[in-house]
Amino acid sequence: MENYFLKPFIVLFFLFMTIISHSKEVAFEVKPFVTGRSTPEQIKSGLLTLFKNNISEAHLENQIGLANQFQNSVYEALEKQIESNKFIKADIQERTLTGNFVKETTVRFASLVQRPGNHAANQVVAKIYEPAMRRAFCDYKYPTSIFLHHILNQLPMVEDLAKVMASGVMHQPAIVVILHMPHYGDRKQGAEEFLTSNISAFHENVKQLILDVHMLKNYVETRNNVNPDKFSLTGISLGSVMGLGVGAFDQSFSAYGNLVGGVDLANIIYNRATNRPGSEVAVAMKDLAMDEGAIRNALAPIDSMTWLHRYQGKKIFALNATRDDIINHEVSVKPMLSTWEANGNLIKARLNDDGHQPTGSFFKKMKNVFNPMLDFVVDGAQTLDEVCPLNTN
Repeated sequence: MENYFLKPFIVLFFLFMTIISHSKEVAFEVKPFVTGRSTPEQIKSGLLTLFKNNISEAHLENQIGLANQFQNSVYEALEKQIESNKFIKADIQERTLTGNFVKETTVRFASLVQRPGNHAANQVVAKIYEPAMRRAFCDYKYPTSIFLHHILNQLPMVEDLAKVMASGVMHQPAIVVILHMPHYGDRKQGAEEFLTSNISAFHENVKQLILDVHMLKNYVETRNNVNPDKFSLTGISLGSVMGLGVGAFDQSFSAYGNLVGGVDLANIIYNRATNRPGSEVAVAMKDLAMDEGAIRNALAPIDSMTWLHRYQGKKIFALNATRDDIINHEVSVKPMLSTWEANGNLIKARLNDDGHQPTGSFFKKMKNVFNPMLDFVVDGAQTLDEVCPLNTN
């Protein structure tokens, strides 16, 4: 879960300066999840896979209870907000970037998870990147994706990538939404981290991420150039590992894309922290005893494998790497693909001959990682020229 992203030469495509900017306040409706709570039997099936059936009956019952508590806390937070006031106010700031290729919209609204005081993570922050030019009398709707970032706190680099993807310079354009995950970017406060050895805080961070993504989708789908039939949730590295669980709870997306992600968070953390003691994962988990079994016990209620049964009949893209030293293919990828297949999902899996961190030039990364993801996001959608041809007469 390292730095994938892009070198400063992306600036060759854009000069990121504002030429037009304005702000407004809007209200959007918070909606319930489209699926109900998982049953204890469904949770049990996920836990048995996670623990590879090597778990006592008493321990399993305890884990089912803890997972159900986590599930209830997520649903109850959303239901409480809808019951009290289902309309949320959001501050919107729009700006068009020099060159008139891309428009950037920053959206901010209150998260359903609130920490004491005026904590930076209490406000959801996301940036929406879309093609700036609109054709008169053209009702074109773009394929859209909410993208969850990797572990390093380098949001400007991720946002630069989104600008390239939205511009259409390297691919058919799409609307790309970058969420600042809790304790990242504009939501960073002090030394607090999303990935933390404080297990209770980590559980709360995951709960917050699920709810933040759900509310962000509720807002984005109100925009008139978003294609609701091609609206995906995607992520890379940490964003994919966490996004697997987010997507399990929020099955309202039309598709789910995962770049170098996988299940069994305990194995992922253990591999990274023990193989690379100076890595960002090792630093974040420095106060946690490196016992893989103990870590799995602590994280099972929030592990994506526990909730993967909730994916039913969805389009899913999974790109992994043959030489990945973080995401073990046997432990973290195969059980994920098998569970999806058993539940009737439509899976497109790709295995690159590479490591967890893609190698090579920017163009190679676009070809082997990001363009395949964009192919999945666009999903054969008609182009702007096909829907609204230019009148050349």
